[in-house]
Order: sequence, then structure tokens, then C-alpha cells
Amino acid sequence: MSNQSKYPTSLFSSNLTFTGEGENGGVLAIAGCSGEKLVKEFGSPLFVIDQADFFLRAKSWRQVLDTSFGGGQLYYAAKSFICVEVAKWLKELKLGLDVCSAGELAVALAADFPASDIEFHGNNKSESEITTAIKAGVGTIVIDSFDEITRVSDIAKSLNKTQKVYLRLTPGIDAHTHEFISTAHEDVKFGFSIASGAANEAIKKCMEQSSLNLAGIHCHIGSQIFEVEGFKVAAERLVGVLASFRDKYSTQLPELNIYPKLIPTYF
Repeated sequence: MSNQSKYPTSLFSSNLTFTGEGENGGVLAIAGCSGEKLVKEFGSPLFVIDQADFFLRAKSWRQVLDTSFGGGQLYYAAKSFICVEVAKWLKELKLGLDVCSAGELAVALAADFPASDIEFHGNNKSESEITTAIKAGVGTIVIDSFDEITRVSDIAKSLNKTQKVYLRLTPGIDAHTHEFISTAHEDVKFGFSIASGAANEAIKKCMEQSSLNLAGIHCHIGSQIFEVEGFKVAAERLVGVLASFRDKYSTQLPELNIYPKLIPTYF
């Protein structure tokens, strides 16, 4: 008789147990806490995060990053879930935080998360959001369009600041995920295309702005991804851009940000 569950238990928390499996599910426990008891105490629907499992996975990512690349900054995407307590965990773990809105930024700052470890994403940032981010001392703003280069540059200049930025590039990758969450093929609204020459044009425009410090390039090829091949190809194409930058400007961009939005584990 097979002990294999018909449910995707490999995506569950390392501290989750699922017993008494039947046609209508089974008995769920998270870190020794019965799902039934949690619902009785807090009601349903209920969102539960296992802190021990969260720390385990964050430290595992850190270990792999250190082993494979000799270090680097690891970022947690606030859009996966953020609250003040989770932001405090991230601060304790010394992780960076990726935010996409003024609301996510406000949560991070309410947790006294260091603004210098925040990067601000989003392809439709308002002038108000950009101003708030620069005033707060956000470490990096990821620029997504030519209009945004001008917007960030002008606001930084008006505040007498030099803002560190990345450019979001489109490497032309099919990430083998659902078309609605695939973000790196050519026909998308996100970032600057490498193949069309827009990436090099955006780099040139950034380098002309005294209020911008272009520190690196970034790409996001999609979400809910099981395979790593797309990330390898994207990395190769972005490294090619870094090499071209070195040859043209006789200096190097110090940072490369590859956003590995793999399939998430369900807590």
C-alpha cells in the first residue's frame, strides 16, 4: 500500500503534518498546532506562518548564496506576504526587503527595518511613492521605464540626493510558467529589452543623470517557476550587458540582481 499523499505535501512547511488522509482532506497540524484548534481560536479563513520554518528556509537560501557565489544580499519579496512582525524577522535575519508600493514600504519602516536594505520595485510608481522612498533613504530604486528614469532623477535632484538605482532589463526568456505571470519575454510591459537596444539606451540615459547612481541591472523572468534553466540563460544575457558596459565606460557595474521567483512553499 502506497504512503504517498495525493496532496502536494512537498510544498508544505517542513513542520507541517498531514494525517488521517481521506476523500475530504485530513488532519492538519503546523509546528505541532492542530489546524482545528487554530480555527476554533482564531476563526476561518486563517493565514498561518511557521516562524521556525521561515527562518530555516531563509538561512538555507543564505547558505547556498554564500557557498555558490561567495556572498551577496538575499531579498525577501514583500508581495509574498508582509506585516510588521515578518519585517522584524527579516531584520533579525539580516535579509534585504523588496517592496512594490508605499504601503509595503510603510510596513517595513513601522518595523524599524533599515531603509538602506530596501529595494523599491514596481512598473507604475507614483511621484509621491518615489519621493517617500528617497526621503526615507531607500537603498535602491529599480527603474522600469524611460519616463521613470526622468522621474526618479528629477525628484532626487530636487531633494539634493543621489539615488542608487538598478535598471530592470528584459532578457527575452520564456520562463515556462503561465503567460499571465511570465515577465521576461519581448512582448511585455516590464523593463528595457536587451535585444531591441532599449537596455543600452536606458544605461546611457542613467549615466547622464548626476542625481542617479546606476549600481547594477536586474531582471525578473516570471513567477511560480519549477525549473532553473531560464535563470541560467537570463544570467548569461545580463552578464553580457555588464561586459558591454565595462568595455564602453571603462568601469564595472558592481551589482547583478537575478530575481528567482520559484514556486513557493505553503506554510
